[in-house]
Amino acid sequence: MLQYNFALFFGLAVQLYEATLISDDTPWDRFRRDHPAATDPKLNPWTNENPTHISRFALFGAHLFNDRTRGPNNLRCSNCHESAELTDASVRRINLAANGPVRNRDGNVIDKGFNNIGLRPTDDDLGVGASDAFGPLSHSKRLFPDSLPASFDGATITKGFGIEGAFKVPSLRNVALTAPYFHNGDTHSLREAVLLYSRGGNVAPVTQTDGTPIEPLGIANMTADEADAVVAWLETLTDERVRIASAPFDHPQLFVPNGHPGNQHRVERDSRGFAKDEMLEIPMTGAAGGPPLPGFLEGVFGPH
Repeated sequence: MLQYNFALFFGLAVQLYEATLISDDTPWDRFRRDHPAATDPKLNPWTNENPTHISRFALFGAHLFNDRTRGPNNLRCSNCHESAELTDASVRRINLAANGPVRNRDGNVIDKGFNNIGLRPTDDDLGVGASDAFGPLSHSKRLFPDSLPASFDGATITKGFGIEGAFKVPSLRNVALTAPYFHNGDTHSLREAVLLYSRGGNVAPVTQTDGTPIEPLGIANMTADEADAVVAWLETLTDERVRIASAPFDHPQLFVPNGHPGNQHRVERDSRGFAKDEMLEIPMTGAAGGPPLPGFLEGVFGPH
């Protein structure tokens, strides 16, 4: 029985192990544990001159990031990167009692946690708005396969679907370690990513392939100091245990495929005629951890 159900038991074992990997000891977590109330005056960078665990500059970045006030110069990042997970694509945020995984966002019916941010033209990659052999990938299209109602989620539908070109909103925990950014690796630094949001994306207007409008990002037009402050705050979301792979994030020696030996003309083949794999060693770390993870392209173009 165990052998027949090995895939099930293996999956459950990995699930239980991964549930122990909670990176909740970042400088920002420590600061918020000191000041858990949303009304705590210590959250105000204009009056808190010496915050604990983080810099005042990073606290200013947190203020910019979490300001949900509508306006032409507001980022409103936390509308999508919200709650402890810093994403509205988390299991906890998809409330099955409130329309499940579908919502009305500014007149567009979308999948919760998926957005078209105008990174590339929509028809470059339809993302969750595409279909496969079994039908639409989008929950929205499956919920309304024929036509949309006049209203949904407590508001009028004015723009139709907004699912084409939409991709999942990632968590921002340890984001300084996860470059390059966006679904296509469009940017290699946090500052580049922040500036993309500041200018309201790369493409305007944002539409579905049939011309239906998709509510775009706002244009924040951040100053250089504001962008740097947001980056400073994003860097406070790194759990040092993850950076150095210490317990519970330690691991044994691992070997992962890293391309094929050869050159730009040909690759080496094995006895079966298949391309040989080049293996990259990831050294083991113990409970105390190991060398810190390098930044993306660090040593190639220098640290970022």
